[in-house]
Amino acid sequence: MKAQLRTILAAVLLVAIPEVHAAVWTGAFVFLCNDRGDASTWVWDTRPGGQLNNISIAAPTHGGWKLMNGPDDYHASINIPLRPGTNVFAISGQGGPPNSAHAAINLFLDSKIAPSISAKRLLDGSFTANSSSNTLDMNATGASAAGVLAYDNGLEIA
Repeated sequence: MKAQLRTILAAVLLVAIPEVHAAVWTGAFVFLCNDRGDASTWVWDTRPGGQLNNISIAAPTHGGWKLMNGPDDYHASINIPLRPGTNVFAISGQGGPPNSAHAAINLFLDSKIAPSISAKRLLDGSFTANSSSNTLDMNATGASAAGVLAYDNGLEIA
């Protein structure tokens, strides 16, 4: 499952973020889903406390990876500035049920409660934007997925 979670995030964050001022990555939910992208009860997040398992985020460095949050629940939250363009991260988390064919991720940027980027993994291993109306917001309550794989915060250089 750890490799599956890493693949989900890498595929999502390898899209260009078309903005001049950097966005800040402030949260993530990874969840198992059905073929429509609807969230199941198997969920991981970057929020401290609560009943959900946490995910750890790592950024590449010269010769390795730097843990950006965790490793304990108290330090699960994230506040990671992103560069305009491509940003690469790896994620890991406690394993889920065996033979889970579908997984999805909601990324939250600039402290938004609603998902900013949402993706789901298809059976063939490829990714697509998740447009399900039954996923999770940053409060772990029902929300529509973002339906996009890129984020534009609309800011311009003055």
